[in-house]
Amino acid sequence: MSDPGPSAKNSLAHILIVDDEESILRFLEYSFAAQGYRVTRATSGLDGIAKAKSEDPDLIILDVMMPDISGLEVCDHLRADAKTRFMPIIMLSAAGQVDDRVSGLRSGADDYVTKPANMDELMARVTALLNRTRRMQSQADSSKRGKVIGFIGAKGGVGTTTTVLNLGTLLALRGKPVTAIELHAEFGSFYRQFGRSDDENLSDLMALDPALLTARTISARLSLAQSGLKVLCGPRSHEELAELDDERVLKIIDETAQMTEYLLLDLPHSANPANAAACKGCDLIIVITSNEPDSIQSAKSMLDVLKSWGIVGNMVGIAHVTRTALGDSMPLREIARTLGHEIVGTVPFAGDLCAASYNKGVQLVQFQPGHLVTSNLNEMLDRITAETLTGLRF
Repeated sequence: MSDPGPSAKNSLAHILIVDDEESILRFLEYSFAAQGYRVTRATSGLDGIAKAKSEDPDLIILDVMMPDISGLEVCDHLRADAKTRFMPIIMLSAAGQVDDRVSGLRSGADDYVTKPANMDELMARVTALLNRTRRMQSQADSSKRGKVIGFIGAKGGVGTTTTVLNLGTLLALRGKPVTAIELHAEFGSFYRQFGRSDDENLSDLMALDPALLTARTISARLSLAQSGLKVLCGPRSHEELAELDDERVLKIIDETAQMTEYLLLDLPHSANPANAAACKGCDLIIVITSNEPDSIQSAKSMLDVLKSWGIVGNMVGIAHVTRTALGDSMPLREIARTLGHEIVGTVPFAGDLCAASYNKGVQLVQFQPGHLVTSNLNEMLDRITAETLTGLRF
């Protein structure tokens, strides 16, 4: 994929320029806007403090000499406030003596540039400081990455989406930050579960340049369920079909995982590169099957695909969903032996209950919290969220 260029890369970077000289404000605003930055102006020190708190800029260019309070005082104030403590600040001043620079840096500035500033140098310093801040933030965020669990149906109609949404609802009801993503290129069903008709969805994100797939752009497209579960719906119609590619899929997973404690992925039964990328981005994959022979055979085929991607052992578990009231013809022990993986949960047949909860607009576990299905789903949740995956005992 071609490089998006400096303008596209900078389009999400927001710079606050604080200076009392109108000519300097206009020049800096024009110069940075031309490079793709979003610019906010402040004409005094107090105005700069207020806008730093309300606008949440990515970087501040701060003049030292101003009529109300000095840039040094502004810097002291921002560093004393938890909300603005870590904002990158470049101090800009006509005073270029060593003592002046030391005072600026001691007040908390990250860099110091003397007036008249060479724009090439100032641009380079802004870019370097933003890049350094992003690297530090990325390192800090990597330790906060939520657990990513992918769910793949052995075939269509085995209850993958129902399982994902009910497990996500249970996590939310336990007070856990949790997000579920319907990672399908076409005809999703999340939106029907939550009555959504006009929200932006996965297809909108797939139309963006990967550089623009950030926590902010993803959060804007999440819907909030009554339980507290956040969901990203898949496409709703033919007009919204989304071509999934591995770069965007991985970026969405990585960015979303930084924002939540648990990320649940409703994945397609597919061996394409985008699904491979999604599966490799998971900490755990649950393959969902029923007792029908073709479902078990399809599950075995999917497990072979996962193995070819290096996803083996305790990275994989099996969930068994009973789809009819007639019961299972194959014992769970035999299903586990055939598939070569532990069964981490079973969901008994509950067709009428699913329909009734759907009509009420809530998930089954909310509609009937004391039902056997809810109990089994809670037990499954305990197993797949534990540090070590544990299966059922037969």
